Formats: sequence, C-alpha cells, structure tokens
Amino acid sequence: MPVNHEKKLQRDRKYYTKNIKAKRLYARENYYRNREAKNNDSYELYHFYLKLGLCVSCHKEYATTTVLCFECNENKKKRDKERNTEEKKIIRNTLARQRRQQRRKDGICTKCGKHPAEKNTVYCYICSIKTRRRSQKEKKGIPRNARPSFGLCYFCGEPVLGHHNVCAKHYDICVSKFAETNKTPQSSCHLEQCKTHEGEQ
Repeated sequence: MPVNHEKKLQRDRKYYTKNIKAKRLYARENYYRNREAKNNDSYELYHFYLKLGLCVSCHKEYATTTVLCFECNENKKKRDKERNTEEKKIIRNTLARQRRQQRRKDGICTKCGKHPAEKNTVYCYICSIKTRRRSQKEKKGIPRNARPSFGLCYFCGEPVLGHHNVCAKHYDICVSKFAETNKTPQSSCHLEQCKTHEGEQ
C-alpha cells in the first residue's frame, strides 16, 4: 500500500508536540523544586556562617560588619553605586509615580496594591497601621508642635534655616509648592518670621 506522507507528518507532528509539552512541564517542575532546595540550603549555610562569625559571601574572612568582611562590603558598595545612578533613580521614581496614580484611580492601596483603600485615604487598613507605627518610631522624642521652639524643623527635626520654622530642604519644598499654587511665599515667610521674633521677645 502506498504511504500517505501527509498523515505521517500529522502523526509525527502530534507526537513531537506532546513530547515537547511534557518536557517543558517536567523541566518547569524540576526548576521550582531545585530552586526551593537551593533556597533552603542557602538559608542554612547563611545562618551557619553567621553563627561562626565568618563572612556570609566569601566564607573565608571574619565579618567586620554584621555579616560581611571588609572586601565584600567594599564590593557591595561599588555595586550599589553602579545600580543607583541618577538616571536609574529618575526612571524608578517616574515608574513609581505612575504606579501610584494608577492605583489611586483604581481605588486600591497605593502602597501594597492588594487591598481597597480606606475612606479619605490612599492606604488600606493594614498599610495605614504600619505607616502610623513607623512614624511613631521615627519620632525623635520632641513633639512636632514643639520643634520650632527648640530651633528644629517642624517636619523632620533638623536645625532650622535662619528665622524660619523649617530647614533649608523643606523651605525649598514649601516655596516650590507655593509657586505651583500661584501663591506668594513672602506672606507665609513673613508670618513665620513674626512668630519667631515674638517668641524671642
């Protein structure tokens, strides 16, 4: 009987496609299985060298910092400088700004992007609690309302700029915000100067 080459090609194609799919699934399962095993091994090795006081990167020298030796720490600093260039920072900030705007439009938390945002806020319930706790930890002991009387910035607690109630960084931010809203910053600065002069008298 003559061989039908078209049918043979169809059978071969089906056979090969089935084998390729099976191989891909097997490779994917092995990949995830091996990755979990590697993560577990690396976790155990990390804590093993950490207890011995050796560098967790090279495993040869003693750790001068918390986990790294001097050479590995210097190499890490160089890599961080190469990664955190100004161009990459600008790109990262623009992407983060776009992501926050999109999440705000969708009505979800701008921080985690998982849960719906609470009323009159941009954070969900969990993230709002976390930010509140973090802000309480970062406080320097002096309340924000009392900072200007001690010569500290109202926002960050750094030394103030001249007779103002804010530092140089936040003064520039306030001026730029006033310029965006078409308001003159001279009136606000004059009021701050008056308040400080009254306090000194």
